[in-house]
Amino acid sequence: MTNNVADVKWLFWLGKQLILAAPYGTFLVIFLTIVAQILQLASFFLPIKIIMLLGQVNIPSYMPNFLQVYSKEHLILGMTILALMCYVGHAVTARFCMSESFKCSKKVADKTNKIILFENQIDFSKNIFSRYVQAISNFCFIFIANVVLVFLYPKLGLSLCFIVFSGLYWAAFIRRSGAGGVDGNTDGVGLYEKVSGIVFLAIFIFIVIDILYFNTDNFVSAILVLILSRQIMSKLGVALRHFSFICKQHEKVDVLFFEGKVLAHKTDGAKHMKSAWILLKEFGIEESCRLVGKEADDDLLVGASFNAEWIDSGENYVVFISVVFTNSAKRYLLKFFQSNALVKAKHEATLLLDSDGVFPCPTLLYVVTLKGVHCHVLDVSDLKHKRGNDLNSSKSALRESLAFTVPPDELLEKYVRSRETLGRRLRNNDFQKLSLVCPVEHRQAFGKFIKSLDVLSQMVINVPLRLHQRIHSEAIYESEDRVILLAHWPTWVFEPLGYDWDVEDISGLSFRFQKVLDLNEEQLASIYYVAALSKLENLYQRNKFNDCFHLINKINTM
Repeated sequence: MTNNVADVKWLFWLGKQLILAAPYGTFLVIFLTIVAQILQLASFFLPIKIIMLLGQVNIPSYMPNFLQVYSKEHLILGMTILALMCYVGHAVTARFCMSESFKCSKKVADKTNKIILFENQIDFSKNIFSRYVQAISNFCFIFIANVVLVFLYPKLGLSLCFIVFSGLYWAAFIRRSGAGGVDGNTDGVGLYEKVSGIVFLAIFIFIVIDILYFNTDNFVSAILVLILSRQIMSKLGVALRHFSFICKQHEKVDVLFFEGKVLAHKTDGAKHMKSAWILLKEFGIEESCRLVGKEADDDLLVGASFNAEWIDSGENYVVFISVVFTNSAKRYLLKFFQSNALVKAKHEATLLLDSDGVFPCPTLLYVVTLKGVHCHVLDVSDLKHKRGNDLNSSKSALRESLAFTVPPDELLEKYVRSRETLGRRLRNNDFQKLSLVCPVEHRQAFGKFIKSLDVLSQMVINVPLRLHQRIHSEAIYESEDRVILLAHWPTWVFEPLGYDWDVEDISGLSFRFQKVLDLNEEQLASIYYVAALSKLENLYQRNKFNDCFHLINKINTM
């Protein structure tokens, strides 16, 4: 019961987020959907009435009194025109509703405004919006239909209300237990349709008995009740399937629509590890490069003569191929990502496409997918590939360059909405493992650290954010102006200035950057804490608890 209530609360808050993203459009789509459903129902009911009239010599006595004044021919003609109007009205309303729904889903997708967290993220957010609105529309229709049923058949209407609410709870139980064929990836019908059929059969039997044995003369109402009850159960099943799908995608929905939610890192398994190599084995290196050119519509890569050669990168989940054109000064770097590194590929593309040349990286020309393999094409013309002994000094130059580079506000905003930075992670971390294994001699220092953690987290939050990338790759280049560029950004993050700096050399680094970055004494002190706390976080994640306690002693005396 607790889980079901929690799901309802969560769906309520999700609805609030969707309405805030597109308030006018969301209510308009719900209204238009209900109108379209009513018109569709009328366009189905009226032809039945017309056929019944055609089979009668006179107007049947069970027809409402206000229709008895018309002739049979006039009544058939009027109902035919009304049915056609309902058909046309339904088509127009449904088309307009679809158009408005597309606009609203696009607004919702734009409103999430987060970096790429998983594949098909934009389509996923649109799908969630469409499903949620459709489910709410169905529940509104069910409410209206139940009101009509209570008016036409009070006992049956009240009974059906009870069945609907019982069905909601039972469906939640089915979803929790995994029955019914409803999961996060399919819209299986399962028990929902079976229950719908059983309820409809029970209603049909009830009406037949009522008409035969209780002298009920509301024959027209009986037909309408049958149609409405079938529609209610059908739309209840659709609504429950939509909500079930949304709840199954709880984690993805959270990180897209709610602040401060982070997607847990998951690997796709070893079965996809060889995909890039299968591509190269099937087509060869040169032909694979030309196929990329066709996908990207790059005439030079498709038709020009070039030499393609392997580049050592130090990474095992991506293939680096250098393309040097024979009759041109152009030179490309092609990166083929393994399938299990798709998230990293999307993450890198987000940075390179949104940075507008701010960061020290070559220009990303194309992002293409070839035979299911994600590929990035970078322009490395006039760049020298750094190798051997030059790498260490180049990595140091890159770190300094990143410290001086102010990120674009839009990209920074996307990132902060998508992932937690060091300060927020510290605020949510109680270091429970350390408290469990803390030796006696360190308990006082550890207690002091925990008490000051809120102050330290806020201090870290106030430090300006900078781009950070742990540089393990050898894909480092140097421009003619001696600017060092990195061609591989799979795990970039925005962290406070001082993150991952060497604590032992923090004084030298801070002094070097102080004048250039115009840091005051308070900001300079904060950088010390950022370096120390980022190292503490790293040690804690690696379960190096003894080193954590020694570092905590240093932090307490800083």
